[in-house]
Formats: sequence, C-alpha cells, structure tokens
Amino acid sequence: MLVDPADLPTLRACFATYLYQSWRKEFAHVDDAVRAFLGDAPGRAAALADEVQVLLAAATDEAELDAWSTAAGADYLPSDDGRTFRGWLEAVAVTARDFHTPATPSPGLGLPPTGPPHPSGVEEDR
Repeated sequence: MLVDPADLPTLRACFATYLYQSWRKEFAHVDDAVRAFLGDAPGRAAALADEVQVLLAAATDEAELDAWSTAAGADYLPSDDGRTFRGWLEAVAVTARDFHTPATPSPGLGLPPTGPPHPSGVEEDR
C-alpha cells in the first residue's frame, strides 16, 4: 500500500464515515458528502486538504488511488462521474482549502439597542 490509511486519519475518516457503502442514500452527490464532512468537522478542513496532497504525491497511478480509497473505507468510483481519482481528489483538496465555517454571531447581534437614545434622535446599531 502506498500510504497506510492510518497515516492519513482525516482523509480516512472522511472516506470511512461519509463515503461508506450507503452514502448514496444520504447524499445526492459525492461532493455533498465531502461538504457534510467539512461541515461536521470544520477544524479538520486544512488537514483534509494536506492529507489529500500527501496521498497524491505518493501515488503513481489511478490503481493505487483506487486501492487506497477502498482500503480507507470509501465506496466511490470517480469514473462513475466522468472523473479520475486524481482529479476528484484534487477537487476535494480545493473544496477543503476553500471551506469556511459560518461566522459565529456576536452575542448581542439582533438585540434591540440599549442605553440612552442617540443625541440626533436617530436610532443606530450599537
């Protein structure tokens, strides 16, 4: 095996928990499964992108990527979507790198203003 799946724990977790045998029952498309992983584990986005790059650097061909994917627990063939493993994994890395978690609103956001009225008489956000 080119890289032990245990050495790429974030990528393996994504594959084993979101791309397992019945992922098609939960997600309309494989990209939705990857985005769900990122949404559920936003702190792991950078690690996912980095681990994809490690795997791609170690792999010499599609057969190795296919074997790794299967060993990591994924049940997905990019060729079903007209993609190569390399092309799909590169897209996964880009998605992970570009992933942004929704901003956490500040505690006072949306609350009515407090304190004395503004001297101009016009209410403003405070």
